[in-house]
Amino acid sequence: MLDYSFPYPLYTEDHHQKFLSPVMYNALVGQAGERNIEDIADGDLRGEVQKLKDASSLQDLNKQMNAMSTLLITAGCFRPILNMQQKDKLIMDIVRFLVLERTSTPLHQLRDGLQTLDVLTYIQEHYKAFKDLFVCQGNEKLTAEMMEVVFMDIKMSVQAATEDGTRRTLLDIGDFLIDLQEDEDGEITLGDVLSFATGADCVPPLGFDPSPSITFSS
Repeated sequence: MLDYSFPYPLYTEDHHQKFLSPVMYNALVGQAGERNIEDIADGDLRGEVQKLKDASSLQDLNKQMNAMSTLLITAGCFRPILNMQQKDKLIMDIVRFLVLERTSTPLHQLRDGLQTLDVLTYIQEHYKAFKDLFVCQGNEKLTAEMMEVVFMDIKMSVQAATEDGTRRTLLDIGDFLIDLQEDEDGEITLGDVLSFATGADCVPPLGFDPSPSITFSS
């Protein structure tokens, strides 16, 4: 089996992986920002906290608190709640723990690394300009360029691999991805291809591990 990659980039722009949520970027540069339940990355934990928010009575609230008591104790948030007015403060404390405090060690390591040659200082001075380089908004439009990066691992069997045939195949794949991007109303979309090949409907902020591959054989 022979490994290949696209013979030319679909676009001339450099591609890089964005890996921070807006709230984590704010924490990195020392800016204040709102923290919401949606910022909790773990879907199961996010669902448990959402149940607290949805509690419509003090009885329901305390019942859910007991159900997730281990998490609340770990977060230092297990305390008597005497009225519904205290619910929002409880939720914000849990969100702060899950989003910021639990990730404080790697965040500090990242800050220390960026402080080399005063990179972090420049980021803090130009907060808005650098934000687009780091922040994954979660709703980025899928592009042919992103798909090229996802499927960089292309394999050809020895029997199927000829110089002209391999290059033509790679060019056809690139053209196919560009056609899908330009024809947004077509029957097949880039999202359909990604979902079929990976089972995911979007590219994770840190990419796929292991990386998807395409294999051609004869």
